[in-house]
Amino acid sequence: MIPRIAQRPARSNAFRPALLLETVPWLMLAAALRVVIWHRGLAAFPAEIAANAAIFIALLLCARRMIEFTDGTTQLGYLSLRDQLVLAYRVLHPVGLVTVGLYMGFAFIGARTLAPSFYFGFDGIAFDQYSNIGRLWSAVVAAVILLMVVRYEHSQRPSMLGALRELAAR
Repeated sequence: MIPRIAQRPARSNAFRPALLLETVPWLMLAAALRVVIWHRGLAAFPAEIAANAAIFIALLLCARRMIEFTDGTTQLGYLSLRDQLVLAYRVLHPVGLVTVGLYMGFAFIGARTLAPSFYFGFDGIAFDQYSNIGRLWSAVVAAVILLMVVRYEHSQRPSMLGALRELAAR
C-alpha cells in the first residue's frame, strides 16, 4: 500500500489550472526542440529523443497532479530527475520501437500519407495531430504509457505487453 503523500484541506470544486503550470517548462523545451528537429541536420535525432523525454516528464507531472486532485495517492512526486529519465527510457524505448516499426511498415506498403500519423503519435499527446487516425493513435499511446507508469509505481516492470493486455481487459 502506498502511503498518503500529504494531508490537504478539503478541495474545492473550482477549476485550478495552476496545478498544471509545472508542466509548461517541459512543454516549452519540447516545442523548442521541435524547431531543431524541423531544421533537420545532425542535431535532429538527439533533439527528437530529448523532446520525447520532455513530453514524457510533462505527462508524468500532469498525471501526478490529476491523481492528487482526485484524492488519489502516488509516489511520482518523489522521483528525482534521474529516476524520471530512467523511467522515460524504460517506457519510451518500446513505444518508440513500435512507433518507428509502424511508420516503416506503412511507408513500405505505400501509405505515405498515413505513416506520419503513426510516427508522430507520441508527439501528438502534447501537440497538434492533423489526422483523425493520428489523434486516435496518440490517445492509445497515452493510455498505454500511463498504464506502463502505473505498473512501475506498483513495483512491476513497465511492460508494454502488460499494459496492452490491461488496456484490452478494460
